[in-house]
Amino acid sequence: MDIDERKRALELKRQKLAELRRVREERSALFSSAASSVSPSKGGLDATPPPPSYRPNSRTTGAQVDALVSKLLSDRVVASSASSVSSGGHGQGSSTPNSPAVSERGGAASPAPDGHAPSPVYPSRPNLLLQATDAILIDLAPVERVYYSKEMQTDMEVDVVGDDGMVNDENLRPAERPDADPVGGETAQPVSPAPQLPPMMPDEIKRAIVMSEPFHDFMQHSAVAMEKALTIAETFDFLRDYTISQDVVSQNVDVPPAKLQFTFAHDQWTKGRTVSALSWNPRFPELVAAAYTKSTLPTTDSDGLVLVWNLLISSRPEFVLVCQSEVRTSHFSDYHPHLIVGGTYSGQIVIWDTRKARVTNAAAPMTNGSTHNNNAAATGIVGVVHPMGPALKTPLSAGGHTHPVACSALIGSEVAHQLVTASSDGTVCAWQLDMLAQPQEVLELTMPIGLPSQLGAGSAASFGRYGGAMGSLGAAVAEVGITCFAAPGTESASLWVGTEHGSVLHVSRYDRAGSKAGVTDAYIGHSGTVTGIAFHRSGSGEFADLFLTSSVDWTVKLWRAGRPSTAPGQSGSTAAAAAAAAAASSALPVANAAGVPNGSTSMATHGPLFSFLEAGDYVFDVAWSPSHPAVFASVDGSGHLDLWNLNEDTELYVARVNVSNRALNKVAFSQDGRRVSVGGATGQIHVFELAESFHGRDEDWPKFSRQLALMQSSQEQ
Repeated sequence: MDIDERKRALELKRQKLAELRRVREERSALFSSAASSVSPSKGGLDATPPPPSYRPNSRTTGAQVDALVSKLLSDRVVASSASSVSSGGHGQGSSTPNSPAVSERGGAASPAPDGHAPSPVYPSRPNLLLQATDAILIDLAPVERVYYSKEMQTDMEVDVVGDDGMVNDENLRPAERPDADPVGGETAQPVSPAPQLPPMMPDEIKRAIVMSEPFHDFMQHSAVAMEKALTIAETFDFLRDYTISQDVVSQNVDVPPAKLQFTFAHDQWTKGRTVSALSWNPRFPELVAAAYTKSTLPTTDSDGLVLVWNLLISSRPEFVLVCQSEVRTSHFSDYHPHLIVGGTYSGQIVIWDTRKARVTNAAAPMTNGSTHNNNAAATGIVGVVHPMGPALKTPLSAGGHTHPVACSALIGSEVAHQLVTASSDGTVCAWQLDMLAQPQEVLELTMPIGLPSQLGAGSAASFGRYGGAMGSLGAAVAEVGITCFAAPGTESASLWVGTEHGSVLHVSRYDRAGSKAGVTDAYIGHSGTVTGIAFHRSGSGEFADLFLTSSVDWTVKLWRAGRPSTAPGQSGSTAAAAAAAAAASSALPVANAAGVPNGSTSMATHGPLFSFLEAGDYVFDVAWSPSHPAVFASVDGSGHLDLWNLNEDTELYVARVNVSNRALNKVAFSQDGRRVSVGGATGQIHVFELAESFHGRDEDWPKFSRQLALMQSSQEQ
């Protein structure tokens, strides 16, 4: 706002004030004249009636009232002005006897000859001097108000509640004590009682809560989660220097071909048992299932036992699966990772579902009627796994297996697959996983006529237990003692069966043109029982027809399905294998599933592609690597794990690991091929991490193809 505007505003205010003063003076004059006109009589104020305009019954107009008010106000202003003038220092404000009397309302009373009231004297209006001023605006910060409370009056927290739940008066401030005297005459404020803590829980209730199932479920899940987290933290090298080249590290550090990572064992479950099967979960790479034989120690536990171990928890199994009979074979379902299939000594097929497992510390009834007394239930130890029985199992009847189940496998695709099982009496059954009441297919295998004479005296003598006359065309045929079987990944109509007499039989599950279902081909080469068979894990690739076999004749042999032998000798083969290959040129008559010879039908025989002779004891199992085309592993009775790489050497293994001083009978690769697990007579499961050289690369596949061509050419020579 500039100076001109301020002047105009002040001028307007001055005019308004002048108008108000004028109105006020008029009213004062009116009231003064009204008061002077009223003269009291000797009889008092009530003797003379008031003017008609002021009678209570008369109606006074608004103008008269305004005039009266103005007059009264003007009289007061004149009186105050006169008093101020008479009190002045120039002789005008002092009242002397000769000075005229001043009226009560402020007007100077001058004597009048007629005796009337003197007229009031009004002071003159002072002259006002207006001038422009500069306004200065100052912003002042608001005053900060600080509020305090009792909780903020001290810097040190004092525990005012004792161990017994009562308020400790010694720790209270003097003003807060109940017996404190009031200060300054003020009454003491009552102290609010401290919150009472709940009473101590009785020991009986504590014990009931600790032994309850929900409490143990919570503690079990929490303990497992913490143990897994700690195990994962230990698997990473937090001191690793990422600025150092990996080539430099590999030159300076001697990396072992197989590094032991985990050893799974449990005194309660695995002591006195032997590992009978190993299987890795296809979806969860940290889970491995192991089947165990009947315990040789006196125990009340079930005969059949399968433990599911977790690589993140090495102290105890993740699941404990039990059944009545000893488990001879088990494996995870390839298409249902929560299902575990097992074959028992009694001939039953059992299926466990890990989704139905539960954890508790209470005593658990077993499936065979015994009771597993858990000592942890009384001591409150958390982490004991409750044994779980099978979700499905086959009945004990003649419709299925009546002899021990030697092996089982899921054959087919994800949308159409069957469970195929084989028992030691030569019976092959096909089942649906959701219906185990009876098998869908039953095939009884018999030994081809004349085949024992081709195996040599040692192997032919093993047929005496079956009671059949060997060598004659019309004689009764013997049963096939199945020890193992396998099938390529894309094959569902055929099986390759390892037998007790040392041969591998090609079995057709269905009737074909010109032949019945049963044994169609024979692979002759081993002089002892075939203990393991494994097809190459390349799927439908170039090497899908390759398979390995292990035997108690201390050898591992490489075969090609459907390839007949053309020469008796090959590099590394034994004399018995050479003789068998030489005799394979003549066709043998075969018998159908019913035991009736098919006289006009001939059976082809095949010889091994290569033999590996470096084992120092019985070779109990063999397995192909799923990631490297030329790598496989074998275990023997001396406790050795042999790792082979055919791209580097075909005559000698590339690494041998002395795992145990007792026999190893099972070996299995993980799904990614980076780990290999072995199990043996001690009941322990050892998991090894393989070196980088055992992981497949793109150049390994054509190299292995060339190596196979060299092996085949050397055999033909």
